[in-house]
Amino acid sequence: MLTIKSDVYSFGVVLVELISSMPAVDMNRHSQEINLVNYAINEIIKSAVDELIDPSLGYDLDTKTREMTTSVAELAFLCLQTDRDVRPPMVEVLDTLKEIQTNLNANEAKIAVVPPNSVTDKWTTYSDITCTK
Repeated sequence: MLTIKSDVYSFGVVLVELISSMPAVDMNRHSQEINLVNYAINEIIKSAVDELIDPSLGYDLDTKTREMTTSVAELAFLCLQTDRDVRPPMVEVLDTLKEIQTNLNANEAKIAVVPPNSVTDKWTTYSDITCTK
């Protein structure tokens, strides 16, 4: 029976396809890995997310990428739960994706803003300040 939670499951499959760069079904894979969902769940359960994620994404090279892709894998794991009542609602999935994006953007924005003492003073960023010893 198809339900709203079926869409969440399907979206979990899409998330795993995105981070792994693998198709959902591949008859050329090992018999226990033909179904990408089974493979992904097994890798996540045994804390081997790095085995699941496409190396071309830079998982091993970049901390931000590792954190983001691990978060997406964890979200996919929640979406792929066998018991549909355990799966998060789609609005929660969206909120989690927005949070992942916000965290990524926050990590990229390393310039701090120093507010002025009054409205007529100039706003300064740390990149404008020259440090001297």
